[in-house]
Formats: sequence, structure tokens, C-alpha cells
Amino acid sequence: MSDKINVVHEGRGGYVEYQNVRYTIDHVGEGCFCIHFPDGKKHKDLKIHQRALTAYAESHDPKWYVGS
Repeated sequence: MSDKINVVHEGRGGYVEYQNVRYTIDHVGEGCFCIHFPDGKKHKDLKIHQRALTAYAESHDPKWYVGS
């Protein structure tokens, strides 16, 4: 299982993949993307994913963000 986050761009969207789970991304303007994270899920592994995706989003310039 890889901890690397891979980004696949497909037009104005695409997805990021983390530990073999894909999360949809949408371009929101000026190089900024939103990573869509499922709302209402309380599974332990998803909390780890949310932290990793948030750190990844905040490392970009301009910053990406994680939304539900």
C-alpha cells in the first residue's frame, strides 16, 4: 500500500489517489483545486486519509482545499 498521493487531471477535474482510494478533484480557479472528501464517514482509515489530503492540499501554491 502506497502513501504517495497521485494526481490525475482529466480536463477541469480528475482525481487524487491515496492508498488505492480515489477522491474526485475539481478546478475552482487560478490553479486551485478542491479535493472532494466524503462527508459523514467515521471510519478510522478515512480520518488518516483526510489528514494526508489536507496536508497535501495546503502544500500547494496556490493552496488547494478539501471539501465535502
